[in-house]
Amino acid sequence: EQKASDRAMHAERCSIVDGDPCLSFAARLGELLDRLHQALNREEADAIAYLAYEIRSSAVAFGAKPLARLCLYLEAAVKERDWSEARSVMQATQRAFDTLQQDLEKQAGDRVLS
Repeated sequence: EQKASDRAMHAERCSIVDGDPCLSFAARLGELLDRLHQALNREEADAIAYLAYEIRSSAVAFGAKPLARLCLYLEAAVKERDWSEARSVMQATQRAFDTLQQDLEKQAGDRVLS
């Protein structure tokens, strides 16, 4: 679960940049997650490791620590070829992304209204 301090960091990063980089960030991560789901369904370890790393790097840079941590766990599960664990972590990763996306959409809406 995302901490209030993480949410505040997201709000601060979104508010200091012109345009809507937060929604662009969420859209890009959403695309990567879609590709990650597809790779996991095919059990393509190299593709999963690459995509999880890409998502983790972006999440770290953005301050989305829970999402980054889950991607690290996913990388480890895939390295061990523990597909059951990888699928479980993927579900948690998707939930963390969904929460982050909702927060970013709310923050974008709040900025429009203010």
